[in-house]
Amino acid sequence: MAKKRDTVKYEWKKGNKILSYGITDDLDRRESEHQREVSGSHLSKVGNKTTEEAARVWESNSIEEYKEKRGRKPPRNKK
Repeated sequence: MAKKRDTVKYEWKKGNKILSYGITDDLDRRESEHQREVSGSHLSKVGNKTTEEAARVWESNSIEEYKEKRGRKPPRNKK
């Protein structure tokens, strides 16, 4: 049985600055939650919907790539 492709990958940004990488099954709800946390922020969808498992791998890899380039994790990624 095929796994459901119902997970969205996103970058949470304020202006052009990446605050974090994340995944969700409801992009509008998640954007509202983040905007309550950081006024003026927005989400940028990355790619197409995918499986939760694949999205988690993407999220982890994206955080590691950011860390390798900048010497630290994105400011709002707590993992």
